[in-house]
Amino acid sequence: MHTLVASQLLRRVRRRLVLGVCCGLFAAASAALAQPGDYPNRPIRIIVPLSPGTANDNFTRRLGDGLTKMYKQQIVVDNRPGAGGLIASTLLARASPDGYTLAMLGNPHIAAALLRADPPYRPLEDVAPIAEVAVIPNVLVVASGVPGKSVQEFVGYAKANPGKLNFASAGIGTSAHLAGEIFNSAAGIHSLHVPYRTVADVYSDAVSGQVHYFVFTLPAALPMLRDGKLRALAVTSPKRSALLRDIPTMAESNLAAAESTAWIGLAAPAGTPRAILARLCEDTLSVLRASDTAKFFESQGAEPVTDTSPERFARAMKSEYDRYAKLIRDLGLKPQ
Repeated sequence: MHTLVASQLLRRVRRRLVLGVCCGLFAAASAALAQPGDYPNRPIRIIVPLSPGTANDNFTRRLGDGLTKMYKQQIVVDNRPGAGGLIASTLLARASPDGYTLAMLGNPHIAAALLRADPPYRPLEDVAPIAEVAVIPNVLVVASGVPGKSVQEFVGYAKANPGKLNFASAGIGTSAHLAGEIFNSAAGIHSLHVPYRTVADVYSDAVSGQVHYFVFTLPAALPMLRDGKLRALAVTSPKRSALLRDIPTMAESNLAAAESTAWIGLAAPAGTPRAILARLCEDTLSVLRASDTAKFFESQGAEPVTDTSPERFARAMKSEYDRYAKLIRDLGLKPQ
C-alpha cells in the first residue's frame, strides 16, 4: 500500500514538473515573440477575400509594396475569394498568431458570420485589429430603362411599384447587399435582392434591363458608368467623390439615413502580441501617409485612413457589428 501511494505521489510530482517546464517555455516564447525587435525576419502573408484586380486586392498590393521596401521582406498577397469572405476570415482566425499571417478584411467579415447559423469564426473575438486602411463610398446606380433622374424621383417610382423592382449584389452578406438593404430601409421601398457571382454578370444584366439598380462600391461601379449605359444617382458617403463631382450625396438627396461606406482594414489572428500589432499599425500608417499612396487610393475612389490604431479599428468593427446585427434582425434575414 505504501509503495502504491509513493508511486502515485511521484507521478503527480513529475506531471507538475513537466507542466511547470512547459508553462515556463511557453511564457518565454511568448515574451520573445512579443518583442518586435527582429520582426519581421521572413515573408508576411496577407490574405485577401476577393479576386485579383478588385479594390481590396489593389489596395493590399499597394500597401504590401510599401511594407516590402520598409521591411526588406516580401509581402505575399494570398487571394482567397469565395463564400462571401468566410474562407479568408476562417483562414485568418485559425492561423498562428505570430504576425506572419494577416488579412485585409472588409464589411463581409462581419456580415458573413452574422448570416451563418454556425459560423466558422467569431468576427470580433477571433481576430486582432491592426489598422483601418481605407474608407470607400458606395454609389446608387440604376439601369437606363428605370425612371428617375434623382434619388427622390427613383424612390417615388419604386414606392408606386412595390415589389416590381430588384437590386443586385455580389452575394449574400457582401457590402453591396447590405448597402442595398440600408438604402431600401431608409427609402421605405421593397424590392427583390438578386445575388450574383461576378460584377460582370451584374453589369450585363443591368444593361439588358434584368437588373434595375444596385449600390456598389465606387471602384466597382466606375467602369460600369463610363459608357453611359447606366446612371449614378447618389454616393452614400458624407461628402461628394472627386471622381463623381456632379453626383450628389444621399444627404443632399434628403436621404441621409441611406449613408453607408465600405471599409477595409488589416487584421491578425487573435493572440498576436500587442507589440507586433503596434509595429504593423505604425508602419501601415507610414505607407498610407505617403503622398503617392494617398493619390493612388484617391484615384481608385477610396480615402486612406491616416488616424487609425488597433484600438480605434476594434471600436469601429464593434460599431459595424452592432449596426449589421440590428439591420439583419430588422430585415428578418435568417442565418443559413
